[in-house]
Amino acid sequence: MYHSSSQKRHWTFASEEQLARLRADANRKFKCKAVANGKVLPNDPVFLEPHEELTLCKYYEKRLLEFCSVFKPAMPRSVVGTACMYFKRFYLNNSVMEYHPRIIIPFEGFLIDIKTRYPMLENPEILRKTADDFLSRIALTD
Repeated sequence: MYHSSSQKRHWTFASEEQLARLRADANRKFKCKAVANGKVLPNDPVFLEPHEELTLCKYYEKRLLEFCSVFKPAMPRSVVGTACMYFKRFYLNNSVMEYHPRIIIPFEGFLIDIKTRYPMLENPEILRKTADDFLSRIALTD
């Protein structure tokens, strides 16, 4: 089953070099987009290099684990693992210069928790108040 799965097809990589290429492509795409918008010059020092983005991702991955650990009741380990995996996957194709991890982490943690706890929820609107309350509280904290 795994050999024909979308998991294997889209998220199993041949080497670390392939991952580095994906990150470098995301970095380059953002730089091109920012230059095309006329916001910065091509060699502007405000741009991060791919290895700098990876360092930031590793730092914020630890913050994600801390974020998930403060929930009461505690988030199941499967939820925390899924959140970390999606975080890593997101930054294979997106730049931290475009989507700051500090903004992504709370939304991702909450959405993964909801999706894992309620995988077959027929009426997601019943969770709207909880989501709105959570996101309002998150927006008002550091």
